[in-house]
Amino acid sequence: ALRTAYMKLATQLHPDKFTDDSDDVRAQATEAFDRVRSAWDELDTDEKRAKYIDHVILGKPTEEEEAMAQVKALLDAEADFKKGLAAFNAGRLSAAHKLFEDAARAAPEELEFCAYKAYTTFALNRKTDMEAAQGAITDLKDILDANSHQERRLDGAWVLLGRAYREIGEKESAKRVLVQALKFNPANPDAPR
Repeated sequence: ALRTAYMKLATQLHPDKFTDDSDDVRAQATEAFDRVRSAWDELDTDEKRAKYIDHVILGKPTEEEEAMAQVKALLDAEADFKKGLAAFNAGRLSAAHKLFEDAARAAPEELEFCAYKAYTTFALNRKTDMEAAQGAITDLKDILDANSHQERRLDGAWVLLGRAYREIGEKESAKRVLVQALKFNPANPDAPR
């Protein structure tokens, strides 16, 4: 039905049918013909029609717009993470934790963001809610387990786990994971401390 309608309009509006008319009528016919041809180019296959309906009629974002939104979310998450690191290094754990939570929520596949969130959860709860603190240590272990399947190793996350163990008095466990951090990155400045 769409092809039939297109062919009918294209035949009616083809500029060759208006060669004897005024320049204004030929220009209008040419413009109308170009619009009909452009519409057909956008709708000539089932796939193109579905995309048009989704994007133009239903207002869904295009694949490119979705990809750009994902890139923006990742960049925003990285910015939050960097601000979180600055707050963390300045000893402002609550502020750092909030920023790490935001970064991990926006990019849950970024294990480094999740590791810092888990550690700050531990640090904020270790004196008041040991169950939450232990849960954060478990989360940190799970993150490191997930990282074991990745090419880029998170030596910093091993250091965080070592710090957590040291803070709850498990010195042998702390030593073991800090040695692991040094295996992944001998230049890590935090592991020897």
